Amino acid sequence: MNLNARLTMNPILELLYPSNACCLGCSDNTGTDKPWLCDACEKLLTRMDIMLSRENQSWPKDAVSMVRSVYRYRRPIDGIIQAFKYSGVYALADWISDFMADSLRDWDGVIADCLVPVPMHISRQRKRGYNQTEVLAKSLSEKTGIPCLNALKRVKNTPQQALSSDYQRRKNMKGAFALATDIAGMSIILIDDVITSGATANACAAVLRSGGASEVNLMTIASGYNERRTK
Repeated sequence: MNLNARLTMNPILELLYPSNACCLGCSDNTGTDKPWLCDACEKLLTRMDIMLSRENQSWPKDAVSMVRSVYRYRRPIDGIIQAFKYSGVYALADWISDFMADSLRDWDGVIADCLVPVPMHISRQRKRGYNQTEVLAKSLSEKTGIPCLNALKRVKNTPQQALSSDYQRRKNMKGAFALATDIAGMSIILIDDVITSGATANACAAVLRSGGASEVNLMTIASGYNERRTK
């Protein structure tokens, strides 16, 4: 089923699986007053606007310049992201992009010509049925007026990164992406769900910069960057 068909089905899915039936933060199934989270988990959801910069992290010159993450990757946002990413709850994009849009508007000094979602390899996207970062970027585009552009394609089907070291992640990402369209002169904000090591985003940024992008920054729902540092 393609993305447009899935999004069209959101009202039907809401009837079958109401957004207030179960808390995605703690899995409490007694029902919630508001969508997706119980009151206890909602109180834990504090916008943090975590910032990273290329200079502070000693990343290469072709890496992303700056990173802005709305939340720290921990409860309850981890459950939200997992449901959005792995369980097909793509209706969460509208809810998540509200917070991201507010954070993006407050990002001083950052100007974007387009939002570019981090792509999935076609075989993995066919299996999952959608690319969650594309769904998110399109929703964010609607709320900010910044165009969403699928400027990258994933040409290497990399293994799952969750248990890989930072070094292995960087190795896996080498040659994983290619340009899909002309982006010369554009200031770009990459969109992804989580930053962990920066390997994926920086591999994307290197390709975009090689294609003539004037600036590349990254925005994510959450940051696990300081939670996990491996050699």
